Amino acid sequence: MKQLLIVSKTGAYAYNASDANDLSALDAGSLMFFNLSDYSKITTPPTEDFGIALGRPNNSAAFVIPEVDVNTLSIVKADYSEGTAFTATLTVPTVAAGNTYTTILVKTGTVVGERSNFTATVTVPFGDTSTTASDVGAKIRAYYSELAAAGTLNITVSGSGANVIITGTNKGEGFVFKGADDMSSVSATSVTVATPPVGDVAYIKDLASQCAAGKGFVYTEGSGKEIYPGYPEELNGTTYNIYTLRFKVGRKSAKTRDEKVWQLVHIAVPTNASSAAAIDAILVGDESSSSSAGGDA
Repeated sequence: MKQLLIVSKTGAYAYNASDANDLSALDAGSLMFFNLSDYSKITTPPTEDFGIALGRPNNSAAFVIPEVDVNTLSIVKADYSEGTAFTATLTVPTVAAGNTYTTILVKTGTVVGERSNFTATVTVPFGDTSTTASDVGAKIRAYYSELAAAGTLNITVSGSGANVIITGTNKGEGFVFKGADDMSSVSATSVTVATPPVGDVAYIKDLASQCAAGKGFVYTEGSGKEIYPGYPEELNGTTYNIYTLRFKVGRKSAKTRDEKVWQLVHIAVPTNASSAAAIDAILVGDESSSSSAGGDA
């Protein structure tokens, strides 16, 4: 099982529900954890097996994860991160006649058939004493600027003199910028490695598509998705923290064989949700989270 529960940013924790005996009162988008022993609402880190309920709109029954095994449970929190775009600078060294100055921009994460290397080469002729490092830098910048203008690369090109600065326009789209030939000893400076956003709207939508089958949304392409009320799932936040619960539930009664299967439940909570502090206290407690970032929802 792989499920995604998306919490509303406006509803308080367990809003309108005092326990799990009657989940019809649970407000749409409100989350509640409850003990299985007496169905009482959980407000501190669980110490026994528990269930999870998420209120749904349109007078629909709450969506329930009926049992989470606390003995096999592990929880990872991924804080919202806006991601970073790639940037790096190469500086053309003092030029010499007869030398070749080459830069290679490598696009990472490409697939078969997709171009990954973009090479700019400038050769200073023998006997040429007028060409400078600034001239070579300008020619290299012009080459990459043409690729950017044509839409071949999602980059911007800047810099002056001997400096060539490449900056990605898409967060998370990775590049490597390096020298070759007579620039092979030159390393990039002021490098920022691209990291993808975590917990933005696009991230949650993609995660929801991965978990769609767990809610019975099977035919989601073309006109098929129109047969499902509530698909795609509604988002009313813009930045989310994501808790991933991993556990496996076995049989506690008499049995001859028990094959436990790992289950995943992702809980997406808007960073400024009314219930954010209460949910964090239950799932994380005093433990430090897996990353640190901030954002508004």
